Amino acid sequence: MANSEDYITIKYNSVGEKQWIARYDGSDNDLDWASNIEIDNAGDVIVTGKSDAYYYSGYRFNYILTTIKYDNSGMQKWIANYYGFRELYGYYESILLAIDKYDNVFVSGSVKIEIYYMTVLKSQR
Repeated sequence: MANSEDYITIKYNSVGEKQWIARYDGSDNDLDWASNIEIDNAGDVIVTGKSDAYYYSGYRFNYILTTIKYDNSGMQKWIANYYGFRELYGYYESILLAIDKYDNVFVSGSVKIEIYYMTVLKSQR
């Protein structure tokens, strides 16, 4: 069951009519916050943010970076999670989202234990 804090992405057309709604509830059904959104050259929508309380390879991460790409009709094309460094059980948070002219997706974020910055690349190619 989804909780009350998930990613919600809504596409409207040029006159404000709703075209589609996409909801993302992380695998732990915990708190998820979208922080950035971009549209690529094909009209696909990329949303990034953070997801709460994940376990990966036996390690617990309080927040991870989660980036999702939806096609023009609202269908999920891919999802990329960044768990960071296993020895840093911290709060990973996306800060910036950018798309280059080749539709490569770049996400930059931070780890909040000690301040570390990282840049993560997820290419659709």
